[in-house]
Amino acid sequence: MNEQPFVRRPYGVHPTLLDVVCCLVFIFMLTSLLAVSSRHEARERTLPPLNLAEMDGSLASDPSNRVATVVVSVRPGPEYSVDNSPVRLSELRDVLAGRKASEAEIRGDGAVSYSCITDAIRLCNEAGINRLALTYRSKSNDN
Repeated sequence: MNEQPFVRRPYGVHPTLLDVVCCLVFIFMLTSLLAVSSRHEARERTLPPLNLAEMDGSLASDPSNRVATVVVSVRPGPEYSVDNSPVRLSELRDVLAGRKASEAEIRGDGAVSYSCITDAIRLCNEAGINRLALTYRSKSNDN
């Protein structure tokens, strides 16, 4: 009988398994690098470079392009004022429509109920002012 010679393998990982693991690590590293670079290229395509030195200031210097903002203040009582001029609630819509403003800042005191603020918001909307900024003063006086 012809016997095969006994070959003793060293302890450790089988060589073909080690090759497979190394190939998988290489493939994962390569795909992760490609994914990151494609995301970076997409970000560069969607955000073009902006050179502020080349932009002219014609839009900022033209007074017709400026947005007119009116300040509506609501104080306890309730007392309403437009640009520091006292106004009754029944006249507020007409005064705002006469100012022809496109934005309004509604300043409310912390002691005023929210229904008074919503009245001012409603009248601004009826006067054609759709962009509003709401600011408030807290109830504690920080003088």
